Amino acid sequence: MKRTAIAAAAILAGVAANAGTVDKFSEQFDNNYTFDSARWTGVTGNAEVSTDQKTTGTHSLFIDSSEEVNYSPAATNVSVVSLDVYLTPGADAPDLTKIANSKLVIYLATDKNLKGCVDGSNWETIASNVEGNTWTNLTMTFSAGSVTVKMADGTQKVFENSGVPATVTSVGFQGSGYVDNFVGKCQMNNYAYTDGDTETAGETSGSAEIGVNGNLVTFEYPGVTGMQFVRVYDDQGKYVTLRVNSNNGTVDVSKLKGTITKVVAYYGNSVSNVDNSTPTTPTSAAVTNDNDTPTVGVTVNGKSGVYYTLVVPNTSTAITGSVSVLVPPEKDNTPITLTAPVSKEAWGTVKFQVKATDTSLTNGN
Repeated sequence: MKRTAIAAAAILAGVAANAGTVDKFSEQFDNNYTFDSARWTGVTGNAEVSTDQKTTGTHSLFIDSSEEVNYSPAATNVSVVSLDVYLTPGADAPDLTKIANSKLVIYLATDKNLKGCVDGSNWETIASNVEGNTWTNLTMTFSAGSVTVKMADGTQKVFENSGVPATVTSVGFQGSGYVDNFVGKCQMNNYAYTDGDTETAGETSGSAEIGVNGNLVTFEYPGVTGMQFVRVYDDQGKYVTLRVNSNNGTVDVSKLKGTITKVVAYYGNSVSNVDNSTPTTPTSAAVTNDNDTPTVGVTVNGKSGVYYTLVVPNTSTAITGSVSVLVPPEKDNTPITLTAPVSKEAWGTVKFQVKATDTSLTNGN
């Protein structure tokens, strides 16, 4: 049987694009790797984890099949697929009839031309003089109507076609070869900044650097000064906020259950993370007497990026002995406890009010 190369990315029709996501996949094929039946089809007899290849000695996926071995990621909005492939040159192009509804197919011909096809018939050269039977990295970046295939050396080819989806729902492999470091992610290309002093809202910042690693979103806004806080939004209308004192940092987005759609930096003295919907009503209150020190503890559902303090009613003066508590993103909408001492005198009382502010009302935070 003549071997075709791996059809490195047979992409089926996807869902609408989102600006960014915390969903992604990373398949490293270690020695304990199992083929999740919800993700893989066509594996039996056609694919296995192997160490029998010329690499650094790590495990990889070996495929030897004239039929398609298919991977469907759990993430619904992957727009970038990167993988290391050990390509076996093929005398014949892959049989597109065996890779149903493919939106991009890639193979290495025996003349050392790496070829791609997005319309099901016309093959175009991505790169020339590509050595076979050796490892190379391919990165495929999808947007509605086009896909860019990039080699490790920077060589790239842009395919324009109205049928190319913005996201990836399936990656297929056909032929003989190896795959490793198989990663899917989504570009973060929707970030903005808002200046509360000039009322400039939602400007996009092309120089912003946004990264996603699991439940962590990193950000850097070069040249932006006076940043107050950063919000990360998802497609369910939720957001978490990180209070900052520089133009870079990391946001824990574990409290967001939807797809990340936007990262916004707020700067200037007029921006505020406190509004009429910011919760300040106590959910519970109790007095404890530890070490002969009576203390009132008040619980409130905290909003991330907000300082909460027990204050003298109708003022911004913190009750003596209380401390402002800053709610981090990972504690958004989670009960937090505020404390203040109570007089030891008979019938001693303490009157308080929960206040939410953009800055600490006490020395502690």
